[in-house]
Amino acid sequence: MPIDDTIFFYVNGRECRAGQQYSKLSLNEYLLQQTRWKGTKLSCGEGGFHLVQEQIAANNGSQRGFCTPGMVMAIDAQLKRCAQAHHPPDVQALQAGLDGNLCRCTGYRSIIDTCRAVSDCLDVEDLGCGQACSKDSVSFPPALKKHIQGTLEWGACVTLEEVIDSLKALKENAGFYTPMIAHLQRIAGTHVRAAATIGGNIVLTQQKGLQSDFCTIMLAAGAQVLIWGKQHRRVASHHDFAICSNPTRWLPLGEILQLDCDLDFGKASLITAIRMPLAQPDESFASFKVAARYTNAHAIVNLSVRFSAPEPTTLHAASFPEMRIALGYPHPDKLVPEGAFWRAQRARKTEDYLTGLPMEARTMSEALSTLTSEMQPASCEGTSADGHCSIAEGLLFQAIAPMVPIPCSGHQSIPEMGQLAPPAHLPIEKERARLQASGEAKYTGSYGYGNSLHAYPVLSTRALATVESLDASAALAVEGVVGFYTAGDIPGANFCNGIPFLADGRVEHYAQPIAFVVATLPSIAEHAAGLVEVEYGDAGHAILTIAQARASSSFLQLPGPPEDGPGASSSNGDVAAALRDAPLAIRDAKWHIPSQLHMYMETPVAVVEPDEGGMLSVHAAAQGIDSCQSTVARVMGMPCNHVRVVTRRLGGGFGGKLNTGCADQGFHFPNDSFGSSFLAKEYTQLRCWFDGSVQSKTALVTIYGDGSVMLSHGGLEMGQGLSTKVLQVAAYELGKLLPDHQKPLPLSLFQANDVTSDSQPNN
Repeated sequence: MPIDDTIFFYVNGRECRAGQQYSKLSLNEYLLQQTRWKGTKLSCGEGGFHLVQEQIAANNGSQRGFCTPGMVMAIDAQLKRCAQAHHPPDVQALQAGLDGNLCRCTGYRSIIDTCRAVSDCLDVEDLGCGQACSKDSVSFPPALKKHIQGTLEWGACVTLEEVIDSLKALKENAGFYTPMIAHLQRIAGTHVRAAATIGGNIVLTQQKGLQSDFCTIMLAAGAQVLIWGKQHRRVASHHDFAICSNPTRWLPLGEILQLDCDLDFGKASLITAIRMPLAQPDESFASFKVAARYTNAHAIVNLSVRFSAPEPTTLHAASFPEMRIALGYPHPDKLVPEGAFWRAQRARKTEDYLTGLPMEARTMSEALSTLTSEMQPASCEGTSADGHCSIAEGLLFQAIAPMVPIPCSGHQSIPEMGQLAPPAHLPIEKERARLQASGEAKYTGSYGYGNSLHAYPVLSTRALATVESLDASAALAVEGVVGFYTAGDIPGANFCNGIPFLADGRVEHYAQPIAFVVATLPSIAEHAAGLVEVEYGDAGHAILTIAQARASSSFLQLPGPPEDGPGASSSNGDVAAALRDAPLAIRDAKWHIPSQLHMYMETPVAVVEPDEGGMLSVHAAAQGIDSCQSTVARVMGMPCNHVRVVTRRLGGGFGGKLNTGCADQGFHFPNDSFGSSFLAKEYTQLRCWFDGSVQSKTALVTIYGDGSVMLSHGGLEMGQGLSTKVLQVAAYELGKLLPDHQKPLPLSLFQANDVTSDSQPNN
């Protein structure tokens, strides 16, 4: 009898069937993509908006809105942590829960103001009940707790966040653990620390070269690891084992982390626990990390020290005590896909040298030299081997020198404004901010589910090459794939702003679209696109730098006026004469900025729906609907009046949703802005009173019989509050028609419409 792999379940009394192709989807994803029920969010059970949602909207903490629900959930989760720890939910506690949220479009001020407002709304008495407490919280069973003298022991499946909580709970010698806690709280973000286990951290460091802060800290603290089953032996069948008399043993963490360690992880050995000696009254701990960001970044170099020390006031007259110094840095012994292997090691020679010597400048200098002699760092992207040594020297100096905390808070006084132009001058809540805070705001991708197909591009893996052949047979064999399209299938012109829409026989940059795979699910289309085999031929050497371009005499020829936009002016005056006669000239100077990693979060998306008469309705997350309309019309071989483009909100732009899909917008911005920003500032200051003007734009204002107003403007709402500002200005201008006692017009009468290519053409 064949096995049926179909899952049956019921939603609102209606039967749903999910086949094998949906096996990797979550229930929420299935309901969103395959049914008409889009409200798959979990209800808070409170009715209306939650306190956090209200405050993040009221304090303008919502901008593009994509990341706002994550902010809300992070603050709410931190409220629950404060309730469990019986800790007042102050601003610092709530702000700490946001270290895993990447987006900061609105700036820190509005988000911190939200934390402050939430904190002000809750009293200490509220921690035990109400919104800050979950009804299904369960206390840890006392029977599973064990008190151990002299050490602190964690199971291998304990998370990093639980380790931090356990260290915070230690009242005796609490100052010893403060630097340790501060360093652990810089690992990734709160979201990751709440799921990542310490056993997994150790194994990933030993096996995969994870840039671990936890291992460096524990190595300095003198931690040991409990290994289970290392000496198990198979005796009969695949499920019978003979167990040795001592199936578990404690090993120093340093032995586990050795690159040539022969422990057979994942096959016959398990890490079951980690233990650390508790602090003595005279002991201190110092721990530091240098990374690209304060949180959410791997360490470039880290260092931890455990030592017994006299009071800081007598530090200059004392001798160095015995200490344990551990540091982590990239090491060339073993290569992994990310680059150099990561090593966490004891600096034993440095420890031996410092012990007993007086705390003076000469000793410090020799100790730093000894430390670098113990290191064998590798050069990796952004930092040389000498750079790693220099960082380690600085961290060791910080560890054994007095540390003074530097305050980083401040305030700004904003004067009270009079009734200048109500309501245009008033600070009001952003239009539809509460929809963003609650997760109910609809973005472009929200329109594309149900009975829709999804396209995913086949991207070039070469920077400059010819395309000799395409083989899509493997992709077309995947269940759910319905089509494969190349440049030859385009009914109109195969170009967009002078750039090929799909590569036709030649690719000129990495990740250039070559073809599209169309399937019933986005995941299927993406998987199938990776199965398309592309055979390349040589087309010369790719030019990747300005120096290579100059050597090859490859210069950009400014194009003439494009079909869908104004022409560009290539010069304004005699540049050579201006440089020759300039009062100050910089000659024979070079400034080089290396490539920077650029992660673009706001992926472009569009949903196209065929309409009657061969027309197309396009929902696009585009920063220019006019260019989008003309491009679609040109590629499809139809007039522009057959294409209607609609944009409600972008979900973020940052230059990546302009006319081209090239990463130059963000990738080279630091290089360009270094030299151009001060020029633009000087020019603006000199000419603003002569040439400055406000550019006119069109708007469609519709006034209904009940007094309500629908307003369509040509600007695109990227989260900057543009629609809110336009509504304020409209209310002020229309209010001029009213007598004084009816002013100002309430903004509740005004609504901003979606930006469409028919209401705002050629804009």
